Amino acid sequence: MGSEVEEIWFNEVVDELKKIWHKIFYKDFKKSKLSFKGERTKLSTLMLWNYKKERFFEKIFKYINYLTKSHHFEIALKETIGRPEEFKYLKPYSYTSLILAKNNPSLKIKGIEKKLSILTNENIFVAAFLEKIIRDLKDKRIEIEDKVKKLKENLNSNDDKKEMLNKLEEILSYIDEYIKKFRTLRFSTFLSEIPSNLSFPEYTQRLYYLPVYRKIWDCFRKYARTLLPDDIGSDLSLIASWRIYELWVLFSIKKILNEILGECEINMIKIEEEKILIDEGKAELKDVFDNNSIIFWWNKGFYLEYQKYIGKKTKPFVVVSEPVRPDVVFYNIKNPENFFIFEAKEMNFKSLLNEDIEKKRKSAFEQMHIYRDNIITDNFVRPTKLATILFSGKEENSKLIYKGDFEYALKKGIIAINLRTDKDKEKLKDLLSKIIKNWR
Repeated sequence: MGSEVEEIWFNEVVDELKKIWHKIFYKDFKKSKLSFKGERTKLSTLMLWNYKKERFFEKIFKYINYLTKSHHFEIALKETIGRPEEFKYLKPYSYTSLILAKNNPSLKIKGIEKKLSILTNENIFVAAFLEKIIRDLKDKRIEIEDKVKKLKENLNSNDDKKEMLNKLEEILSYIDEYIKKFRTLRFSTFLSEIPSNLSFPEYTQRLYYLPVYRKIWDCFRKYARTLLPDDIGSDLSLIASWRIYELWVLFSIKKILNEILGECEINMIKIEEEKILIDEGKAELKDVFDNNSIIFWWNKGFYLEYQKYIGKKTKPFVVVSEPVRPDVVFYNIKNPENFFIFEAKEMNFKSLLNEDIEKKRKSAFEQMHIYRDNIITDNFVRPTKLATILFSGKEENSKLIYKGDFEYALKKGIIAINLRTDKDKEKLKDLLSKIIKNWR
């Protein structure tokens, strides 16, 4: 991320996604608990990028490295055969055998010997956690290497591709560094005595009351809670700045609506349609939202959807011609003839007016006109009352910029709001408040 503002967007998006992670990526919450056993899950690229920024793996390495010098042992009882004087600690099966052995120098006895063992549940947990991270990093490396290769083959002046390529190469370097470090720990003198590929052990209280183990347990919980199910698509493009801005806009709108309408519910649904739309300029950056959309809804029938697919069969909204997928839409299911579109564009105002031939992308304002003309209800009414472009770059003096006149905005049908910082959100809040107040 380049600027301080983009860092804020990223951090806010990560915080919001953490809150809803299991609600959108796991349909069955009970199954999601499998992630805490290191099963059926994979590492998220978005979270890996976040771990790099907050030095999360460095903390894990530090805590486990400390254990190599100060780890927990357990007294293990081992069955053995020998002379009584050979054992330091011995619990014989039969005291009669012990007495006979003392009277007969050639006689050996069977007993249980006490030994210090490193094979404790908490040490097995640490070894299994390290193995899980190493496996996840190796799998992610294969996925990213494949993407890097494809990006290099098709590299041109497309800034999206260059930005993604730089980030992915930076992540590859980070992955290599920590695969090496974590493998060194796994095969250190401390953990090498623990066999490989053991399952995560049953919970042990020592993970809580032994300080360093507790810190490692907390790291494990943080790591496991943001893993992705194996069967879900790639999330590589979630680290692209255009996707981060889209999600930041989505969560900004959701927060404002929560203030007005109360807390919402959330879900992510898979798109079951005849065709999945992908922006041609971003086709090489596929991710989990290419065939899924996020839905927020409130008790009063209000719906906010991210990447909503509108096709020929998607009632109550359908299209006249080609399917469309606006970034964010807001409507009330009880009155579908009022439909509001919000499109997030990480660009300057002037760029909104220009068609990008190289990226095969229409201008933002042309795209808004297509939405307004193409989307109809099943009663053949064009429901789009207002299409709003939220852009992050430099603002210009234009009649298209929203200045608080809601009636004028409705008359124009398409407006723009410069949304970059929390201060800018006041203009968005004013617009959303008036949309709800004037609902008809």
